[in-house]
Amino acid sequence: MTTPQLIPAYKGDLAVVSPARVLYRLAVARETGILQFAAGEDAVSFIMSNGEIEDIFSRSTDYNLVGHMLRTGRLSQQQVEDVHKVMNDFGGRVIDTLVSLAILKSFEVIEVYNEFVKVVTAGVLQLRAGAYVFYKFGGETPPSQSPVKFPTLRLVVEAARAVADHSFFADLFYAPARTRFAALANPRLTIADLKPAARDLRAYRLCEQGGMLSDLLAALKIKDAADEPSVFAFLYVLREFELLSVDAPERSRQIPELAGNGFDLTDDDLETAPPVADPAEIAQLSAERDRLKDLDPFGRLGLTPSAADADVKKAYLKVAKAFHPDTIPLSAPAEIRALKEEIFELVADAYKALETAVLRKAAAGGPAGGVTEDQQVDIRPILEAEQKFMRAKTLLKGGRGIEEALNLLTDAVNANDGEVEYRIYYNWALWLARGAKDPTIKTHVIAEFQAALSERPHENGWLFLAQVYKTSGEIKKCEEAFKKVLEIAPGNHIAALELRLLQKRKK
Repeated sequence: MTTPQLIPAYKGDLAVVSPARVLYRLAVARETGILQFAAGEDAVSFIMSNGEIEDIFSRSTDYNLVGHMLRTGRLSQQQVEDVHKVMNDFGGRVIDTLVSLAILKSFEVIEVYNEFVKVVTAGVLQLRAGAYVFYKFGGETPPSQSPVKFPTLRLVVEAARAVADHSFFADLFYAPARTRFAALANPRLTIADLKPAARDLRAYRLCEQGGMLSDLLAALKIKDAADEPSVFAFLYVLREFELLSVDAPERSRQIPELAGNGFDLTDDDLETAPPVADPAEIAQLSAERDRLKDLDPFGRLGLTPSAADADVKKAYLKVAKAFHPDTIPLSAPAEIRALKEEIFELVADAYKALETAVLRKAAAGGPAGGVTEDQQVDIRPILEAEQKFMRAKTLLKGGRGIEEALNLLTDAVNANDGEVEYRIYYNWALWLARGAKDPTIKTHVIAEFQAALSERPHENGWLFLAQVYKTSGEIKKCEEAFKKVLEIAPGNHIAALELRLLQKRKK
């Protein structure tokens, strides 16, 4: 079964709809998909199955399991590097890698993962700037991959207690005699669904009676939010879960109600401001544009007059991938978009002037005249091939969607067969998908690996070839291939470990 397409279903602004409310709404709707929160440079994704949280992942160490274990002293920096190296080379889940490297014992997994999920959720609940998107799976919904699931509602309640210093609480105390509580009837959720503690339930019952915050404080004998942060965290959750309304005149901002069924947000709900350009990025791009303007076509592409056709195309594609208009996000600020388009135009003009040997000769002796629009290369197929290649690498690293990865790599190779890395990964995917079933595949992929590696030494190419030899029982060739890996990348932990194991077997 191929990996389903991800379709953006609900999206919004965290300044308008809080993370707690987003999680609640997806939970009660029993949604299955991927919820991504993005704030600044960080992005964290919740994998949800039927409304429950199944997994959390992020590249940011603030929100991933490796970063959490490093901060809590369970991992050393060297072990972090080992984990990343193994995952870069072979993919798979972080938790499986930690167990396979004996960093975690099997019986420790549940405890550590429970703690990690609670800590990350608490961190996410504090996000007040950024955006969220919930992606549904197109076509057939993939089966659950994790034996562990976290009840979303309970998890949010527990996480809220960990961040009870939220400004919501402080705002309430500006005018307790004018802050009114009222219980709400929510057809999708009841107070019993949250399994409240006795003191939490008492606070809610008092809110049900209506009245002012000052009355609630007196009944609970609370002088300040710091006296009973757990209760106020629970009240915050009740408001986010739409079981409680809070009318606080002195609050800095009211969270508006959502349109429609509470999931389909309109542009009016989001109130998004135009994206603001980073002054440092503007300065950097402006400097690059001015630098290129002062260079001749050879200088713009970093080439000499003796460059071959392939060198010119390779240099052009390298820059085009970064600045081509098709690669600029729609959300990019107008100033950034304009600068990148200017840079791409300068590079494209250089390519037009140097595309053939005749043009390069003319450019070396003076301006190359007579260049037409027909000489500009169409970069779009190359960019599409690169996108398919990157998607395929992600699938292979995750150890899933091998057939889809193979199809993507087939397209990438057909579009740009001169790219050695595409061919290396294509043959690795072919081996993973067909090697166990078709004995002729082995001979084919070995020959293809060797041909590609003769053109350009490649760390993962030798690593993949070594794995093919290892699976086939050709230990001597396997050992030689792992040694080739270390010649290219002396710090490759996988190759070093495999060679040590091979040496032990010999003894």
